[in-house]
Amino acid sequence: CSHFFSAPTAAMALQQWLQDAGGTAAVAAARGAAGRAAPLQLKTTAYIAEDQPMLMVPSSRFISAESMLEEELKFLEKAFPEVIVPPFVLALGLLLHGAQGRDSKFHPLIKSLPSGAELRNLPSYMKPAERRMLKGTDAFALASNLDQEITETYEQYVRPIAAAADSPFGGKVPPLSRWRWSLAITWRCSITLPLPSAGQRGESGGIKVLAPFLCDAAHADSAGLGESSTSRNEPDGTAAASRPLPAVAEALLLPDHTLALVARVALQPGAAVSVDFGARSNAELIVARGEAVAGNAHDCVKFHVEASSLPQDGARRVREEVLQRRYGLQIGDQMKLLADRVPVETVEALAVMAASPKQLRKLAKVPTGTPLRLPSALEMLALENLVHACQVRLGGYAASLDADESALRASEPGTAKHNALLLRVYEQNVLETTLETALQRQVQARVSPQGPNL
Repeated sequence: CSHFFSAPTAAMALQQWLQDAGGTAAVAAARGAAGRAAPLQLKTTAYIAEDQPMLMVPSSRFISAESMLEEELKFLEKAFPEVIVPPFVLALGLLLHGAQGRDSKFHPLIKSLPSGAELRNLPSYMKPAERRMLKGTDAFALASNLDQEITETYEQYVRPIAAAADSPFGGKVPPLSRWRWSLAITWRCSITLPLPSAGQRGESGGIKVLAPFLCDAAHADSAGLGESSTSRNEPDGTAAASRPLPAVAEALLLPDHTLALVARVALQPGAAVSVDFGARSNAELIVARGEAVAGNAHDCVKFHVEASSLPQDGARRVREEVLQRRYGLQIGDQMKLLADRVPVETVEALAVMAASPKQLRKLAKVPTGTPLRLPSALEMLALENLVHACQVRLGGYAASLDADESALRASEPGTAKHNALLLRVYEQNVLETTLETALQRQVQARVSPQGPNL
């Protein structure tokens, strides 16, 4: 039974299930003015003072990667140790309990989660025409890679795990569609809670969980509370409509492993609840949550250089060592371009990739943290590669920047089309600015060669 058509019943069952374990909730999910066409929104049902909890969830009422490994999926540690990664384990636990139906101890939670129909803003569930709107963007590339990952992990791991003799799946292999849904829910709804003490299993000092009600909270950046930022790449009229409320609530894990959703500011009844689900660029947000945020502080444009295009001169080992030590990069890794500047480290990395063996040996002697003084010819080569990368990326979009800016102003905020256009406008602005800057630096370098000054 879909969450889309039975939200009130599922919500009441979820409230009762939570209360039966001693949990409390002064929040509820409600639809906006558009009724069934609108997504659910988490709102307060009472006044919540600053630093007071609006939601208390005992550990028995949320699914965590940690608990899955300690209980139902414990056999993975010996049989499939390579999959012990929190997001994968959490998605597999969701798949397991979803397959158990009403017999699952988490049935009320799973029934309250969005169905595939409600995930239609995610590229994995988009109609082909909507997905084509993302063509040329970082989101399109990321979604394509994830589609491949969904199929590969299903065939290589999910099917063998479910079919294993000692598997809690009992030999019954769930369909690929359910694995796709489990991963989509994990990307969209899970949150990493910081551990109250060290020395426990988790990811980056925390545990990854799926908890009642949190999936309906809006996403916002924790650091944005009380701030008002405007990107120079936002067309007039799009910022206020696209930017969500700052994160007004924080999810914490208490010493007794109760999840507490605490107000960061005083909230009136009916206030929208927003939570930081993790730092993500708009490309990542579109793929993970079907959302985009105007003025996203985490935005960037990514590109990479194919390993086959690098000099085949026997200096690969030195090239790899310099890239890893100075920039944390492997050959073929993606590099970033930003709206406010061309990162010097990006130009330097391009120079390292293009350097001759003799130049590499000199660059390898420069201490980490010390800027490279690039020979004029090498800097010019790096800039040529940057110009080429920008031109290739700019040629991949479905429409020009001017056309996209016009379409963005006319689009409805929150729709898949609006999100795609917001990303396309941002990326094309960055690429055009970077291209212009690189071309100007090429002219300057011919007159006054003195290393990257971007």
